[in-house]
Amino acid sequence: MSDAYGAGIGQAVGQFVRGNADSSALYDAANISPEDMGALFAAGRQREERQAFEDRLAELRAARGAPLGYTQQRRVAGRYVPRQTYYEQDFLGYVNNLDVDDQAALARAMYAQGLYGRSADIADIMDPALMVDALQGAVYQARDYAQFFEDSRMIPTLQHRFAGYEDMTDEEILAEFIRRGGGGGGGGGGRVVRLPDPAALRDTLEAASSQVLGRTATDAEKRMFVEGINAAVRAGESVDVGARAGVFAREQAPVEAGAMDLKNAGNLVLRALGLG
Repeated sequence: MSDAYGAGIGQAVGQFVRGNADSSALYDAANISPEDMGALFAAGRQREERQAFEDRLAELRAARGAPLGYTQQRRVAGRYVPRQTYYEQDFLGYVNNLDVDDQAALARAMYAQGLYGRSADIADIMDPALMVDALQGAVYQARDYAQFFEDSRMIPTLQHRFAGYEDMTDEEILAEFIRRGGGGGGGGGGRVVRLPDPAALRDTLEAASSQVLGRTATDAEKRMFVEGINAAVRAGESVDVGARAGVFAREQAPVEAGAMDLKNAGNLVLRALGLG
């Protein structure tokens, strides 16, 4: 498109918006056919409709809160249930529907993972104010984690992050609490978290990207990976960095990963035939 042509369109649209030009003036000013001008206005309507849709989607997302995780596709009663986003509103409904036993199990699990604080007493875990703080902390950690990883590891329920804790004895809960840095004296303000070496994390992602995608990781991908691992570590999760790097690389570029899978499969066939 020439500069004069673009300027003509800009002038025509400007006149249209201001409402001080008839259709013939629009065509003349832009040096454009009535058909092309109609297409231009149709595109404008499409943009308005798309913007209205995005605005409505933003409203719905705001009502549901931020994502806390993503459930994986699974097979239920012979049918596949697609991956779904788990929102803050879903978690509120989950907590609201817990019976007393499950509330206690959730509280004990959050205590074991340090969400009540480093010097908390297990006898106080059902204190309403303390439990609300712990629940909010779990939500914050899940929200941070979900910005970087598309899985369900940090969804703060007994089916995901806290799975298995409902069967633990008080002694096992206390042992887990201490293992994660709890049990110190008062006034410490929380456990000390030692984050992994960022250079080592970047190198790990570089190796995974080369293997999974056949290319180096971008600076943005490296930054997101380091921040995501740090979020998981702060939340007290035991992280397999190597495995997580492979998953992360595949999530960033699934098409590239698929192409690399095909290439690797082809190489295996060639080697099996003695041609590789």
